[in-house]
Amino acid sequence: MIDLLLNYCVRQPYRLGRWALGGDWTRDQSTWDADYASGRWRHLHGAEEFGRYALIAGYVHHHLNLGAKGIVLDVGCGEAVLFDHLWGFDPGRYLGCDLSAVAVDSARRRHPGLRLVVTPAESFRPEGGERFAAIVFNEVLYYLDRPGTVVENLAHRLAPGGVVIVSIFAPRAHLQRASGAAVWQDLDRLAWPELDRLRLTNSGARLTWDVRVYAPK
Repeated sequence: MIDLLLNYCVRQPYRLGRWALGGDWTRDQSTWDADYASGRWRHLHGAEEFGRYALIAGYVHHHLNLGAKGIVLDVGCGEAVLFDHLWGFDPGRYLGCDLSAVAVDSARRRHPGLRLVVTPAESFRPEGGERFAAIVFNEVLYYLDRPGTVVENLAHRLAPGGVVIVSIFAPRAHLQRASGAAVWQDLDRLAWPELDRLRLTNSGARLTWDVRVYAPK
């Protein structure tokens, strides 16, 4: 009983934050599929989100230029919008996974031949001895009940010099911030060195994101 109570209390900030954002913290594959089919996430392709994707793509290119070997893993890739911003990038070095089959089908139509997998982030398992130069969690972790555990498990597959890149939306309302704050607290317990942290604001759209780059030990 005590374990159940502690688990509820620890996870409650994620749930409160999602509820305040107008979301359902029990979102399953059918919900995500319906959202993508209806065009709910079409705005991610627009100019108001360009800065965030460009920043993350810049971090990816920077660390690959420093010599990091391996593939870029985009967790919760949706329609692979991040790949659109990885200009000149070898498609063979990209792997995306997402819970929504509708989103992945859209990404496959837009980028034939791109490696994409339909799977929950919690159960994704890389193939064989595959290693990653960068693992990107772009606006996905606050939908998971144990984000730190998912990040930590996948980080074991980083290649030498590999990085983890995390983006979390930073709403203005205090209750809405609860979900993001809980994610950062979960990641802080990993005590990984931070290579960079940046707050990006789109003043016109009144959107703000916190982005951090980690070098797991």
